[in-house]
Amino acid sequence: MASRIKLLILALAALLALPQCAAYTQEADKKPAAAGAAAAGAAAAKPAPEAAKPEAAKPEAVKPDEAAKPAGKEMSGTISLPAKGAYTWWADAGAGKILAAPKSFEGESLEWSLPAAADATIHILNDKTGNAASLSAAEYAKPGEHKLVDADFNLARRLDVKVSAKSGKPVSVASVVLKDAKGALSTRILEAADRGVAHFYDVPLGPASLDVGSSGVKIAQEVTIERERKSKAAIAEVVLAGDIPTVAPESDAAKQKPAAPAKKKTPLGSALLQFLVALILVAAVVYIVYLVLKGKGVTMKGALEKAGIDVDEGTLPPPAEAGPTNPPLDPNLVGPAPGSATAAAPPAAPSVSGPRLVGVSGTYAGAVFAIKSPATILGRDPSCDVALPDDHTASRRHARIATNGGVVIHDEGSSNGTFVNGEKVTEREIKPGDDIQVGSTRFRYEA
Repeated sequence: MASRIKLLILALAALLALPQCAAYTQEADKKPAAAGAAAAGAAAAKPAPEAAKPEAAKPEAVKPDEAAKPAGKEMSGTISLPAKGAYTWWADAGAGKILAAPKSFEGESLEWSLPAAADATIHILNDKTGNAASLSAAEYAKPGEHKLVDADFNLARRLDVKVSAKSGKPVSVASVVLKDAKGALSTRILEAADRGVAHFYDVPLGPASLDVGSSGVKIAQEVTIERERKSKAAIAEVVLAGDIPTVAPESDAAKQKPAAPAKKKTPLGSALLQFLVALILVAAVVYIVYLVLKGKGVTMKGALEKAGIDVDEGTLPPPAEAGPTNPPLDPNLVGPAPGSATAAAPPAAPSVSGPRLVGVSGTYAGAVFAIKSPATILGRDPSCDVALPDDHTASRRHARIATNGGVVIHDEGSSNGTFVNGEKVTEREIKPGDDIQVGSTRFRYEA
């Protein structure tokens, strides 16, 4: 018995030594190759005998009057700024040609120089306010003093139009048309990657209008590009009502987890050898335990009984009988079953007679509002006769419908305007069938 255990221990020791022998053999194979590579490197590093160097040609002296002269003409000048501060300036010409790359500077004046061009334009950005001035380089290159005032910085360098649904999520697709204070039109098409923000650049300060549309929903909104703002970029927000496709808002708290470092791959032969060694070790341990127990006269059945485990064969327990089924519910206690004849029907919507507004699209589609005499107020305030508290694009007191000698709608100075049959109005007599838009809600007038 003891001799068998000794033989097993020697076999285990030999198996454990196999991986070390394999590793030693691999290192031994690498050494001759490394030595050969080192010898080849030393031979390559040995300097070759120097060849006879030809006499270098002497450079000819450059005469003063033959030195390189600047090509073309330049225009330059000095511009005094409204106040000392941080600015950025650049210059371009027609067709997007850059004459001077953007450059930041601090001070109360700008000394500029750039290649002469008939349509050259100098742009100066006030880094603090975000307002910019665009100047004709030809005018400011003329002799004389050129001083700018705050009114000359009459452009918002960037306008961000944020378009969202009623839920507050940014829209995934939309068209945004901007008509600025000078009447110029600019269009942006939003995609999902834009996350509901359209960017416009060098927008004149003052009143402007936005026409935004997405998935059949359109809205016209008046905005004002202010000179003094909380942020350098001017911001306008537009909310679309209805079924608008949106994208999930980005969460500042969600951060991308760094990728886990790649694990070093183990060669297939080495992994297979390690698996075989582990398998043999487990088998050897089990066999040794078996021999020890057998030498002591302990059988598997006796060991289990000693551990308190009954190994006698027995019958399996009978299958559990099905429990009593639940009694049927008493309809007198829980109410009638859904769809039964006794189920209560929902109350019918109250009918409205006489002049009325019927919602056709937007948050209040399907709603019916009576028009009172002599006047009916429409707005977001709950105290209005036609209260639209869920339409965030409607003003608190948006419009008034008067019924003296006819039915006339009056705009009450709303932010987004009142529209009759798609036309913005301040006062208009309405007739049955006319389409009326207040905020993002459209009504049909019926008498």
